[in-house]
Amino acid sequence: MRRLGSLLVSLVLVASLCLPVRAAAGPPVIFDAIEAVGPVLVANYAAELAALAAAKGVPVLPTAGGIDATVTLYLGQVAEDFGPVEQNALPGLGLDWDQILTHAHRNAGIRDHVHQLVADYFARGTDAVLLRKQMRLAAEELLHRIDQIAATAGSGVYGAGEDAFSIRIEQFPIGTYGQDTYEGRFRIHFPVQEEDTGLT
Repeated sequence: MRRLGSLLVSLVLVASLCLPVRAAAGPPVIFDAIEAVGPVLVANYAAELAALAAAKGVPVLPTAGGIDATVTLYLGQVAEDFGPVEQNALPGLGLDWDQILTHAHRNAGIRDHVHQLVADYFARGTDAVLLRKQMRLAAEELLHRIDQIAATAGSGVYGAGEDAFSIRIEQFPIGTYGQDTYEGRFRIHFPVQEEDTGLT
């Protein structure tokens, strides 16, 4: 009888090990898209912006009178977050979401989203005219980087700003910072299409 009881216990243990394990819920869909898109926006940014500036006859630092072709990425932040912090490198590019259109998961755990993202560029300089040139060229370069998102972002991202007039560039007036420094800012609002799979 004891041997039969031990056999039954063993069978129950083996059966429990064979049961499927419920998968953990996927990570937040919003932050997935931001983390996938952010590195694409700044990949090769400095070299491409320098080449664009050269084609337009605009010098680049360290050449005297040149624009700053560098950029530092701040994920999940906007200019109000990273701009006032003295230790933060500028020019800076914040990337955050404005809204997301989605639905409850269906079709074997697949869910599609349209993320409305905001790329927030903020810079300072001692020459207001040169800062405006820098901002225009930076906006042009970021549009080129957005062109690369669908092909290179990964993580389920399959589209970005392809629909007609789906990208909006918002420019802010040049402001002052202290006595001899100016501040410039623009934001690019653009949609990103993403598919999440394996949802439970």
